[in-house]
Amino acid sequence: MSARLRPAPGMNGGVNRLGAIVRFVKRHWRVEGPSGNYFSQLMLIKWYKVGFMTGLIIRSPWIEKILAGEKTWEIRSSNTNVRGPIALIRGGSGLVVGTCDLVDCIGPLTLQELQENEDKTGIPTEQVRFITYARPHAWVLWNARALNPPRPYNHPPGAVIWVNLPKI
Repeated sequence: MSARLRPAPGMNGGVNRLGAIVRFVKRHWRVEGPSGNYFSQLMLIKWYKVGFMTGLIIRSPWIEKILAGEKTWEIRSSNTNVRGPIALIRGGSGLVVGTCDLVDCIGPLTLQELQENEDKTGIPTEQVRFITYARPHAWVLWNARALNPPRPYNHPPGAVIWVNLPKI
């Protein structure tokens, strides 16, 4: 179930301009659905204000596992403070293939913790020992949704982890 905007009880939603939208959302709208919390409201407002969405670059086969619901932890070498809706970019393809909510960052994790959470990492227990990160972190992804069809984007030079995209 994806998050959607609903007017709070007693409010009707006739808002046009960007500044008015931001003020209106802050006062009267709530986000319903799996990511329906105050923080996702703030990220939604930021998205409308700034006019772009952050895209996370993930290689195959991991991105396919995320979109299939088989993987909810993306293992990275460092922490992230990014939260809220993000785009999912298949590395090397030039395509935005989905969206999800980045809801938490857990870590640093031990190899034992990674092995115990095979169902979340999508990494078989016997392959966890090949993770070379000194301090692995799990970026917790939720509510992954595939875009059909995937959308092309212009990859900026030097972008390795994050890309700023126009709103999807």
